[in-house]
Amino acid sequence: MRAVPETGTISIAIVASLLLMSANPAAAHPADFMQVKCAQGRSFFLRIEGKQAIIRSGAVQMRLDRRSSALGQQFVSEAATLIIDGDFVAFVPKGDPSWRDCRIEAATEASPHP
Repeated sequence: MRAVPETGTISIAIVASLLLMSANPAAAHPADFMQVKCAQGRSFFLRIEGKQAIIRSGAVQMRLDRRSSALGQQFVSEAATLIIDGDFVAFVPKGDPSWRDCRIEAATEASPHP
């Protein structure tokens, strides 16, 4: 029986880790998304594209249309409402009002699309 060199074992572990990371939809996102962090460790990615906001959280992606508002930038769809005022973000998906204390954290680094 032949012994497997330790470097081969390490390489397999690294490849497995990279595959797991690339399988995570939240880890793979376009460079122009901003990360929004909320209370209780919740977060999502946000991109403003013309008159739309795109929200990505895990495997879910939503497109919301811009509406006139005195409360900052407001975006709505049948699935959610989003208001951005500076770095403060109010996000209310339909049926889930538990997103609290959300703030834009930073632009994300470039990575491949999911």
